[in-house]
Formats: sequence, C-alpha cells, structure tokens
Amino acid sequence: MIFDAGLHIAAIAPHSTRNCYSIIYTDQNTAQFTVSWGGSDLGSSIATYDIYVSEDNSGFELWLDDTTNTSSSYTGDFDKTYSFFSVATDNVGNTEELPLSSDVSTIIMLNNDPILLNTIPDQILEIEEFFNFTFFSKTFKDEDDDNLIYTATLADGPALPTWLDFDPSTQTFSGTPTSDETITVKVTADDNKGDTISDEFNFTIIDGSLNGSENWISVPSTFQYSISFENEAVSTTSTQEVTITQNLDLDFDWDSFELDSFGWGDFTFDVPNGEEISFNDQINFTTDYGFLLDISGDFNPATGEAIWNFKTIDPATGELPANPNLAFLMPNNAQNGGKGVVKYTVSTDSNLQTGDILYSQANVIFDGDDLVETPEIFSIVDIDAPSSGVNTLPTMTTSGNFEVSWSGTDSGSGIASYDIYVSENGSSFNLWLDDTTDIAATYNGEDGNTYSFYSVAKDNVGNEESTPLGADTTTTVEFDPLTGMTTEVYRFYRKDAGSHLYTSDPNEIAVFRANPGIFTEEAGVATNGAIFLAGNAPSDGLKAVRRFYNKQTNGHFFTSDTNEIAAVQANQVAAGVFRDEGIAFYALEDSIPSLATDVYRFSNINTGAHFFTNSIIERDSVIANQVAAGFFRFEGVGWEAIA
Repeated sequence: MIFDAGLHIAAIAPHSTRNCYSIIYTDQNTAQFTVSWGGSDLGSSIATYDIYVSEDNSGFELWLDDTTNTSSSYTGDFDKTYSFFSVATDNVGNTEELPLSSDVSTIIMLNNDPILLNTIPDQILEIEEFFNFTFFSKTFKDEDDDNLIYTATLADGPALPTWLDFDPSTQTFSGTPTSDETITVKVTADDNKGDTISDEFNFTIIDGSLNGSENWISVPSTFQYSISFENEAVSTTSTQEVTITQNLDLDFDWDSFELDSFGWGDFTFDVPNGEEISFNDQINFTTDYGFLLDISGDFNPATGEAIWNFKTIDPATGELPANPNLAFLMPNNAQNGGKGVVKYTVSTDSNLQTGDILYSQANVIFDGDDLVETPEIFSIVDIDAPSSGVNTLPTMTTSGNFEVSWSGTDSGSGIASYDIYVSENGSSFNLWLDDTTDIAATYNGEDGNTYSFYSVAKDNVGNEESTPLGADTTTTVEFDPLTGMTTEVYRFYRKDAGSHLYTSDPNEIAVFRANPGIFTEEAGVATNGAIFLAGNAPSDGLKAVRRFYNKQTNGHFFTSDTNEIAAVQANQVAAGVFRDEGIAFYALEDSIPSLATDVYRFSNINTGAHFFTNSIIERDSVIANQVAAGFFRFEGVGWEAIA
C-alpha cells in the first residue's frame, strides 16, 4: 500500500520556483549575484533541478544540469539583463514541464560608493540663541549622480537631542541650545542602493555671545589684556590697597607672559625692561599726597598665576595709614580718578585647534576683604580656512549676461569676503571680484566663449582658503537668437496712404481688422496668418526695429539701422514731419540659414514711401516691374525675421 501510494503520488510532476532580485546594484568589480530556487513535490520529493539562463532576451541555455543545490552564484556583465527559469525532476523521474516564460529577470548595475569631498566644519553656538546651519552643498558627491538621502544622528547612534532639528531636503540644522555642552553629530549620505558615506562634526555650545569677530582669534597670536578696577563713586571712603589675581587659561603659552603697564587716575607707568615677570617698586607721593605707594607684579610660570598689588604706605610707620582717607584710590569722579588698570601680554599655545576656547577672569580684592570678580571673557580659536565654491552653471548659456553665484562655510569666525576668479577659453585665471561680500554677480560674456570660475574665501580672522587646483564650474555662451522670437507680426495695407504697415500690437490689430475700408490684412505663412515672427523684448542676438509715422502721407517707415534711426530722429522727427512711434519689434542680428526670412525694402521714388516684403515672389515681381519701370528703388534687406 505504501509502495502503491508512493507510485501514485510520484506520478505528479514536481513544481519549482526561483527567487532573484529584479535589479541588483553592486560596487564590486564583477557583476556577480546569487540565484536561488526551490520547489515542491507531492510524492517522492525533488531530486534535482535544471537551471536555464537567457542574456538580454536571447535564447535560454542550460546553466546548471541536475543540480541538487538550491542556490548558486552567477557571474554576468554590467548593464545586461539576465532571465532564469528552473525545471525540477523528482526521485522517480517525473520532470516538470518547461515554463512558457522566465521565472525572474534581473539586471546588474555597477554602483559607485558616494564619497566625502569636504568635511563638515565644527560649529560653536550660544545658549538660548536660535541658529541654523546648512552644510556645504559639495560636502558629499555620488559618482553615479544618484540623489543622496541624508540622515543625522549623534555619533554614537542615538537620535538628535530634542532642541536640534535636521531638514534632510535642505541639509540644514536648526534649533535653540539649552545648555553648555559639546555634542558630536554624524551625517550619513545614502545613495538608496546600499552604499553610504558619513562625516562627523561637533556642536559646541557656550554661555556667552558669539557676536562680532572680536571674539575669534587666530593662532599663534599675542594679545594685550587689561584688568580694570574701580572704587565706585558712591563709596564714602578711599581705597588703600588693591590686590588682583588671575589664573591663566591652560591654552595660553605661559612662558610668553609679560607684565606690561599699570596705572590709575592720571598716572600711567610702564614695567621696566627685564622685570616683565616680577616687578616691585615704591613711588613717593609724600609731597603731594602724604603717602608712599608700593606696587608689585608677579607671575608664576609653573602655576599660571599672576598677582598685582597696590598698597598705600604711611611714611612714618611703614604700614597702612591709620587715616582711611589717606589712600591712592579715591571714589571715582568725572576725571576717572577712582579707576585703575593693569595690563599684560600673553601668546596663545601654538597647538590649539578651531573651537578651542580661552577663558579669562580675574579677582580683585579691595582693602583686604571686598572681593569682586571681573566679567568672564572668552576668545575662540579659528585656525581653519573656510571652504567655498562657485555654484554649478549650466554647460551652455544662451545669454552673454549671466548670473554667477557662490557660497561657502567656515567652522569658526565666519566668512568675511570672497575673491572670484575667471578664465576665458582655457586661459589663466584672473581676479574678477576682489574681497566681495556679495554671493552673486552678473558676468558679461561674449558669444562663443567658454568661461570657468572658482572662488577663494577669507574668514574674519584672516584665514584664507587655498587656491583650488581647477575650476569649480564652467559654462559656454551660445546665443540662441530664436529665444523669444515668437511674436506674431501682421501686415496691413493702408489704402489712403498706399503703403504697408506692420504691427504686433493686439489693440492695433483689432482696430485695423475692424476698419476694412481703410486697412486690408495681407496674411502670411507664419502662425495664425502672421507675415513673420519677431521678438518682443531685447535679447542677445536681436536688434530693434523702430517705427516712424509720416504725418504728410499717413505711411509708416521701419528701420533697424541705428545710424538711420539717429538721422531720422535728428531731421524728420525734429522737423515735425515724422513721429517716432518707438520700437515695433526685435529682429535677428544675423541670418540663420533655413530658419530666417529676409525682409526686403523698397522705396517709392515719387512719394518717398517705403514698401517691405519677406516674399521672394513679391520681391522679384516688384524688381521686374516697378523697379524696372523706375518707380521703385530696391534697397536690399531691411531686417531678418522668422517665417
């Protein structure tokens, strides 16, 4: 029974299926992919498979014969389509029928990884100050011109903090920081084909103002710092002793510290040469004020601590005066007699990086017990040059006057200005715009020339971008005079004047058509019965055709010759014979074979009226008759339009 049942079930042919992707992208050097298959059988089960393949819709050929495997790697060629089907055979020899078509088709596409062109610069932000930052459009690039999809997370994986938003469509971060901290953000660019590239940068949030380039410094730099102190005007007593203490930030080069000068009121003293680290002196004010003043300044290069001391001395006792009003620092007044200052110079450490912050704050003690902290100031290091680029121009532009725009980013003090360079037809680059703060300008090019551009940015502390190795973008000017040549110009015959009139003005056309007793419309071969097509606005490759009205004959005269226009305006118009009716339309400056139509000009010798036609048949007829009879004079081509 089991044997019979087995025969009965095995008589049914097995069924197999194949699994394969429809499109496979790979960044490998070989177009290799995996084909898998499977099947079912109601009886003795599947024993083997035959796998067939077709390349680019050619005939199917056997690829794998009697295989017991259910998958295998196939190596093809890029940009070709491969189709597969399988035929299963069970353990008693039943074989599946050949399918009518392939089970699956796939195409193998080479996919290049996106690359990082420019690192995203670190950013410094202020607490509770809204910001937005867009990273450079040329940060990432995909060699296959795939549209990159951007995501942003913290570098170690979690989502961005709630105060920080990222818009992937514009590559813009924005938000309002809530605490002073540093976070590292990872931006990932995905080509949606399985390949990604990432870059990381920092947001450093500080409790202070970033406004103004004065907060930014380059390194190494030497700075003069001042510590001010004051016995306020509301004070009822003078101050006998002032002690100032400051601990230098570790990012300063302590070995470079030098005491500079000191003073109060109208008095200013320089620290003598050779005493820049430790200075002690006594100034005798007994004659004028009745006291001595001990002054000292000391700096410990091992601890970074600087101390200044001003001490009023009673000449009789050598100690602080018993009289509290016998003191060097009076309550402040309009002459600033109660203000003092100490100054020193120090250099930054040469190993600092962009974003490092140097803090400075001092403690001032008045008469041994009143301690006042000076406001904390900070300086932010910027050693990195900005990056910039001229935005991509079209390969070809049809206008000689085209807009060039540029942009850039800076990780520190911000971009102060740009230098924009241009090369014409592959020649050496020359400076076009110097130290411009604009981000766009119009360049005046010429037809047939190729122009290449690059930018060099400078930031607010003087860091300057390196000159690029080549152009950021290139465009060629190719005038297209046909652009805008869509205005329909109609011809009417004015019966009372015995002359022709050309117009593209819809109002005039309506009036002329409404008065057939005066005007006869003469249809042409252009669209809607127009006699020809012209331009209605100035453009490269076009010239203006001006219209004049003859008051004596009611006729019209048209010309595109600038010298003739000037002569008519200076004579007939000035004499009141002609009326200048302005530009009628715009014609081609140069002929375009097979597209342009010549508009020929004749003058009536007897009346001085002019006749224009773009019909060769009409031209030849007038030449053979009126010109030959001495009535008309042929004056050649007046202008060129589109028929």
